[in-house]
Amino acid sequence: TAGGPQRVDFLHRMLSQDIAALDSGQGALGALLDVKGKIQHASGVGIGEVRFGMIDVAAIKLMPRVLKRFKAKYPKIKLEAVVKATGELIEMVEGNTLDFAVAVTEGVPDALSYENVHADSIVAVVPRGSALARKQLSIADLKGEPLILYPPQSHSRHIIDNACREHGIVPAVSMEMHYPAAICSLVQQGMGIGLLSKISADENAMVGQRVVLISELMNARHIGIIVHKRRRLSPQSKALIDMIVSTCRKK
Repeated sequence: TAGGPQRVDFLHRMLSQDIAALDSGQGALGALLDVKGKIQHASGVGIGEVRFGMIDVAAIKLMPRVLKRFKAKYPKIKLEAVVKATGELIEMVEGNTLDFAVAVTEGVPDALSYENVHADSIVAVVPRGSALARKQLSIADLKGEPLILYPPQSHSRHIIDNACREHGIVPAVSMEMHYPAAICSLVQQGMGIGLLSKISADENAMVGQRVVLISELMNARHIGIIVHKRRRLSPQSKALIDMIVSTCRKK
């Protein structure tokens, strides 16, 4: 093995420290993950693996360019990604089953930290013939309108509800739906006005629909990198996070 007896002794000392951590009751999963992280540290950045999660808009719009650059620079690092809603990803980061997640950062639990890399807006998708099909709306313009919204547990729904509350408006909820394409289809069937992220609206709005900005919800939905404060990130994870930050913030 490269490094010979010194390398073996080095890894043995690290493993012994983590076995002691297990015996002292510091949490089996966290200690075992530290073992894995330290071994990846010893291997250097060029070889290893990263397991991370992302929301759908990040998978479609933000991450493809990042991942292309990363694999070109680090072809031997294995990447494993899951695409889920923010709430599920946060649970996975809290449970140490992901190295990190790229998701909506509003309302992140205290045990986690985050770094924002993109500001998205929440917009209205309306039929082109509607009186609301103009350049920009306010929250007040939506009063009494049947709205198709994300489900109550959605982080983006919390942003919408908070904005309505601040302006003394109770949303008239026609339907609740998580999937942007389904929301746009319901708008097409005359079920109401769809409120969803601008990235999703630009990807899914149908012919005959208009994507309209809402002044109070412009840049209100922050997407960032979420990590557990107590997790020791491997050099491979840090390298991918650095590339996400540099790529997404690049003008």
